Amino acid sequence: MKQISLISVLIVILAFPACVFAEQDVVEVFFIPEQGFIRVNARISVPAEQDQIQFKLFPKAHVTALWIPTLLTYEVNNTTAAAVVSAVFQPDSAAQTLDLSYEGFLPNYESEPMQALDETLMWYPLFESQPNRDYRIKLSLSRDYLPKLDGKLLDVRESAFATYTWLVENQGYPVIWFGDQEDTPEDELDAVDGGTPVDKSEPDETPEPDEEPEHPDTPDPTDEPDPSDATEHTSELGDELKQDSPDTSEDKEPEPLEPAEAEDLEDGQGLDWMQDLVESTDEELINEAVTEFVRAISLSSRDDLNALIHPDFTDREQFIAYLISRPHDSTITNQVVEIRPTESGSIVYCDLYENDLLTSKVYSLWQNSATNWFLVEWSQIPAEYEFDLRIGNSELQRWLDDFRTAVTEFDLVWLDYHITHNKLQAVKLLQAIRSEIEWIASAVSTSEDQAVFMIKTQFSARLKLTLNLYPDSETWKISAIAAEPVY
Repeated sequence: MKQISLISVLIVILAFPACVFAEQDVVEVFFIPEQGFIRVNARISVPAEQDQIQFKLFPKAHVTALWIPTLLTYEVNNTTAAAVVSAVFQPDSAAQTLDLSYEGFLPNYESEPMQALDETLMWYPLFESQPNRDYRIKLSLSRDYLPKLDGKLLDVRESAFATYTWLVENQGYPVIWFGDQEDTPEDELDAVDGGTPVDKSEPDETPEPDEEPEHPDTPDPTDEPDPSDATEHTSELGDELKQDSPDTSEDKEPEPLEPAEAEDLEDGQGLDWMQDLVESTDEELINEAVTEFVRAISLSSRDDLNALIHPDFTDREQFIAYLISRPHDSTITNQVVEIRPTESGSIVYCDLYENDLLTSKVYSLWQNSATNWFLVEWSQIPAEYEFDLRIGNSELQRWLDDFRTAVTEFDLVWLDYHITHNKLQAVKLLQAIRSEIEWIASAVSTSEDQAVFMIKTQFSARLKLTLNLYPDSETWKISAIAAEPVY
């Protein structure tokens, strides 16, 4: 009996360390090095019989979730040095798991010599006593960076971002460092100074300064000619040509303009009537082209649509198939609202009617080739929307411009402030498309609770980016972002 008890005790003793070391912190990190923005979701092992926990995070860290099954209360005390998190819970005879989520901008990240996520930055909970433990860390970041960690690399996946997964065993505070893909290997990381390599190739042979030029009579290009000399030589040359050339009065060129007349033309005066005539003619032709195009849609005429759509129109055949697939039980007509000439063509805003009922509004871009106008862009929105350039709310117009700028420049401070739900997914989406898109058009619902952006990617695919908006003080906040392909 004693032997059996002894064996049982030995089994318990041997199994206990295995249970302790089997526990590991599971950490998911989304990090944008250019901005120092970080988001962390962690599952932290809490020893048995422990009834409270306290740790530090970077200053102004925003704790979005904190949970442990026996939680009683917790608080976050933000100071200039750190965000101190304290939680009190009922003890348990078994180890518990603390679920923690937080995000924010790491202060002074750019000033770190090694650009490393370490305990100085407090990117991960810093305990007063930091015992060694195991970590499973998954890090997602831009593919422009190569993260490094003292652990076993388990997996690497690449899409819009690169995601690395490591297993780190028996370590204290986890440290991640990284650089550009072109950085030196890890053992040479300390030697990187950011300078450009010295070009050791032999310099090109150049003539000595005291060498004589081959053509000493060539005038010095730096010598400025005398304007009076140039006028005199030109006049003499003209007289010689006039004497030697035969009389061709029948094919004689028009008399040159007097200086005053020429000056007027340079200033654009005297040609206003011609410019007005050209613009008037263009508008008439564009109006005719738009009307013919809408009539072709109404009649589902593939031949007429083919004749009016530019050959380089994105997804041309799919677009035509989409237009002629509409039901044939109604007549579509149009009313051109505005024509705006641009460098790339003419933008046309028009309303579409089905059986005289306003159903949608259209932004289109037309380009002139010889005497014909061809459609190169077409964006259609429901009638209860209005294109942003035509809405009466100038504040909202500026906000939409700010959004486009924030996406293009990936301004995380602006995006972090204005996106209130599902920030991680929204930021991932916007970072994935920001450098690959062309903004075509945007519109706002009449109730101003939704904004829609039509964009084109570098692969010529068209996307509709939809924002759900709500007013907040003197600005608008984004509660949801969605993207879907369109023709």
